[in-house]
Amino acid sequence: MKKLIKSIGETLRGRISAAGLSREEEKVRKFILRTFAATGRPPTHVEIQEDLKLSSPDAARRAVKRLEDADLLATVGGEVVSSYPFSVRGTRHKVVFSNGREVNAMCATDALGISFMLKEDTVVFSLCPQCEAKIKIAIKNGAVVYKNPVDIIEWITSKAYAGRIADVCCPFMNFFCSVSCLEGWRDKDLEHTQGELYTVEEAAEHGRWIFEDYLSGRK
Repeated sequence: MKKLIKSIGETLRGRISAAGLSREEEKVRKFILRTFAATGRPPTHVEIQEDLKLSSPDAARRAVKRLEDADLLATVGGEVVSSYPFSVRGTRHKVVFSNGREVNAMCATDALGISFMLKEDTVVFSLCPQCEAKIKIAIKNGAVVYKNPVDIIEWITSKAYAGRIADVCCPFMNFFCSVSCLEGWRDKDLEHTQGELYTVEEAAEHGRWIFEDYLSGRK
């Protein structure tokens, strides 16, 4: 595995253990992810309280604040707006499940990782940052079975990744139609000249590595 994606993945995976979450806070983290997956939106504080039988909505707010402080989610006005790999806001990356429900993903790797986290077949729709062409990737039974265009690649810009992953990493992890589209995009902004390039299949394996046990494999 290349150095950059390994560093980003280890950062996200490590933040759960580093946070020292209580059992209740971990239940809140997982409930938020499951609600995002089922509805495409995060739960409210009242929904968290009622489903997990917390003492009050304030208890839910405190748990959400702990998760935000650990960079496991983001809020606006105290309400959850994103929780890796999901976002309530529109992004370049949409994931559609076999039953038709849709979610927004934070970045290209997150979009692929959702299939492995939920153990479901998915279709990822994205847009090339250079030409805005539509990109489609299907994952079935844990493997990439379709991609259009056929020359899709993922590019992660190498930056000084200090800060929240959602701010300093996710915007710079994207699919491109082809290497030529990537080169045209990089030529317009020297900030993006350094980074790592992956095939779709490599990117899917990165998504598996980061997210396969993100929902099920911890306490």
